[in-house]
Amino acid sequence: MTPQLLEQLERQLALLARALRDPVVLTDGTVVPRSTASLLVALAEREPARVGEVSAALDLDPSTTTRQVQHAIRLGLVARVVAQDDRRVVLLSLTPAGRDLHDTLARRQRQNLHRVLDGWPDQDQHDLVRLMTLLATRVGELRAERPSRARTP
Repeated sequence: MTPQLLEQLERQLALLARALRDPVVLTDGTVVPRSTASLLVALAEREPARVGEVSAALDLDPSTTTRQVQHAIRLGLVARVVAQDDRRVVLLSLTPAGRDLHDTLARRQRQNLHRVLDGWPDQDQHDLVRLMTLLATRVGELRAERPSRARTP
């Protein structure tokens, strides 16, 4: 890749990353931090789940996930439930309010993607998905090669 092309790619990825960090503002004015939205998605995909499972899915330190979970519990979005088969195990599950917010966020994300891609030729849409899949797969492979829980300040 040429230095100029690499610079363009870096700039576009930085713009996309910045947009993805923005909180979600719902039509009623409710502001949902990305960390809360990510927690709801991770939990919806694997509930009920232990904090460690959610931490791994989010690629976060368990203490960070615990703080996010505590915040979501205070908001009434997540509940702690005792595992049926082992009363010592505490699992996390979405509350009805958490499920509703998750569903609202998912609908909104799909609507936004439709708006962004509206007017794109079908082939460009397929190419975008194919290339994003390649990029995400390779990034995942490189992340898997790094030392476990390595963090930079």
